[in-house]
Amino acid sequence: MTFQYDDGGRYAAGFHQPAVAGDCITRAAAIAAGRPYAETHEGLTAAARLFSLFPLRSADHGVPAFALGRWMRRSGFRWVRAKGVGLGDPRFARGRYIVIAAIKGMRRGLWPVGHAFAVVDGAIRDTFDPRGLNLQIVGYWERQEAGATATTPLADMRTAA
Repeated sequence: MTFQYDDGGRYAAGFHQPAVAGDCITRAAAIAAGRPYAETHEGLTAAARLFSLFPLRSADHGVPAFALGRWMRRSGFRWVRAKGVGLGDPRFARGRYIVIAAIKGMRRGLWPVGHAFAVVDGAIRDTFDPRGLNLQIVGYWERQEAGATATTPLADMRTAA
């Protein structure tokens, strides 16, 4: 598997905070879905605010799993649990994926430290190369081209309340 630097359009959209802003899921979703970063950020922020028990400023600070799942499904992705799947798995050679991984041995309090990154046709696309980390892939979102929706998930989020 190769690595290609890609911020998902973050900088071009006017988000000039450091690359460690905590927006890995937003970057990965923008890249894998082929959507503009600003649109993806706005949609995930709206979803996070709608479904979060705690007030959130933006998707830069994480997105609750339920909100993320709803947005991803409406964007034409399906969740696949990945027990025993590694980065070299042939399933990642073709297609668009958002890989969710835990970094083995790293914890933030009681919770494992995680990271999300896009894989497009066998190439990791992110702001840093995660191949050197001791990753345990938890699962991945897989783009379903045939069933992908043409609507913007943000509009769905606004009407869900």
